[in-house]
Amino acid sequence: MNAILLTGVIALAPLAALESDEIQGQWKGTTTVAGNGHQSKVVAKIAALGGNKYGGIVHVTDPKGDVHEAPISFEVETKGSAVTVTGSSEMKGEPVKVSGTISEGSFTGSFDAPEEKGTFALTREKLKSPTAGKKAPEGAIVLFDGKSLNAWKKARSKNAPAGWKVVDGAMQVVPKSGSVQSKQPLGDGHYHIEFKTPFMPESRGQARGNSGVYFQGRYEVQVLDSFGQPPRDNEAGGIYKVSVPKVNASYPPGEWQTYDVDFEAPKFEGGKMVAPGKITVRHNGVVIHEDVELTKTTNGAADNKMDQPGGVMLQDHGNPVEYRNLWMMPKK
Repeated sequence: MNAILLTGVIALAPLAALESDEIQGQWKGTTTVAGNGHQSKVVAKIAALGGNKYGGIVHVTDPKGDVHEAPISFEVETKGSAVTVTGSSEMKGEPVKVSGTISEGSFTGSFDAPEEKGTFALTREKLKSPTAGKKAPEGAIVLFDGKSLNAWKKARSKNAPAGWKVVDGAMQVVPKSGSVQSKQPLGDGHYHIEFKTPFMPESRGQARGNSGVYFQGRYEVQVLDSFGQPPRDNEAGGIYKVSVPKVNASYPPGEWQTYDVDFEAPKFEGGKMVAPGKITVRHNGVVIHEDVELTKTTNGAADNKMDQPGGVMLQDHGNPVEYRNLWMMPKK
């Protein structure tokens, strides 16, 4: 089965008994073509879009190893006591009928296309970054200890207190309080950041769990609920107007994610840049940028003093994004 555009209806009873996050997430499995038994691998990333609507992206790897990608969308309804799926999709521009059931983390069913028929079986994956909870090594600068914001100030101020709050060991954006910046200026090194975007199914685009991490307060790696979206420079992991992530490695909102970043600031001599900065970013353990050159600040930077050290800045973009376990190991 090649790439499909899935639209359908999931009937749940009672709807309130199945929370949205039991549908939202990453589903993985196979399709099997009737007759010849050919199997394709499938990964579907499904995001809640408010009310009874869901959408995302499906990746299908066919028997030849070719990968196909298409958006998916469906709606949820209650019909008696059944949890059933009926809908339509597209394959090579042709309509495909899809039917199945969702129960206890399994999504199984069948597809019926003009050129082939078959079955599919998917299971919902539990996602966890391989570096989540990684402890700061000896010699690292701990930027947030899970207890106080003493190491932080309001961004672009001399020493005004940070306006965010600490919730369950995480620092949380207080919308409209302003971005925060580490009091200690930082330079080259390895940065570890853990973040969690809020569940905002009714919101869209840049209004959906928006924040950002600015290295030295000048070079942003975007934080956003981009689960189920194609990679873009203004989606999660993007370096705005500089570099599009190699892949979108996002997890669903409400799940802790990680950025592990190797950062080198631009080098200056006599006020002139003699070497660009460089940044390598791993998002949830996946390399999404590798040695990307930094020759200018990104939008929303705290300043443009590129020849000076600067504190890392976390952006207030109006959404209650959370951060924890922030530390930096200076380059030796």
